[in-house]
Amino acid sequence: MSGKKNINAPIYINNDLTREEQLIANKLRDASKELKKEGKKVKLQHQSITVDGKHYKYDLAKQLLVPVQGNDAYPMHIDPASFNSSFIEVSETWCMNPITSHALSPWQLFWSPATKQQQGLGRPSGGLLSLAAASVNTTILTVPRLTSYTTKEAKTVLEFFEANGFTLPNGRAPSDTPGHFTFSNKNGHSLVDLTWVNNDSLHLVKDMWVDELVSKSDHFPIAIEIYSKYNINTDASNSAQGTSKTTHYKPCWRDKKKNYKHQMAWSPLITCDFARSHTDILCDNLYSAILDAASEILNFHRKRPN
Repeated sequence: MSGKKNINAPIYINNDLTREEQLIANKLRDASKELKKEGKKVKLQHQSITVDGKHYKYDLAKQLLVPVQGNDAYPMHIDPASFNSSFIEVSETWCMNPITSHALSPWQLFWSPATKQQQGLGRPSGGLLSLAAASVNTTILTVPRLTSYTTKEAKTVLEFFEANGFTLPNGRAPSDTPGHFTFSNKNGHSLVDLTWVNNDSLHLVKDMWVDELVSKSDHFPIAIEIYSKYNINTDASNSAQGTSKTTHYKPCWRDKKKNYKHQMAWSPLITCDFARSHTDILCDNLYSAILDAASEILNFHRKRPN
């Protein structure tokens, strides 16, 4: 059609196919002529051909027609097994509506449709497609965990924190071995919510676990049990009399443990935009939320040793 004027069309259309696409178009046209001579019902399409209701494309490497598989979406010929990346960007999809393909179902898809200046001849221009793997969050590499997925970034984060005097309880604490998923939705599971403890304070941490609390979030809360500072307090009056005795304080949970967890889960102090809030503010809010929940729900009982 190059340089030719279409019937009833006031414009000229130049061929915009690549060299490879032009070669495929020629092969399909030749195959179409031969198949029609054999009495086949043939419909020639862009970079493909339909023969007796079956869809084919031309494989230049094999030099023959091959059936179109469910994971072929022009201009993307997708082989998911060959993807070795968490993110894939595709440009010039020419698609004004999202492509539906079984091969794309494990991926999270973000479409930017192609556009046409006006209705009529010509194909849409542009079109972007971003594919994200089912689990693209940072997952730690070297700790025992339920997930086998990891990223290079995860290893970098782990090495950075450990080099700066922090230890990761995830996957190492008694109640979290192996490390449990902290994130779960329809696209997959991953271990992304991490707990870092400074090595100088590591002796205060007794245990850590992922709390399977049902909420509107895709993230599970993480609970940390620490040794109470009250265990080392002494009674000042006894100390003044020269008979210092250790006074132990024990939280009185009774039936209020669930209420405490509820107070923490729905506290407005920890409902904020984590991406925009400063770390110090988040820390202060969490500290205040713990104190508020404890003062409202819990009572501390003094327990003297025998």
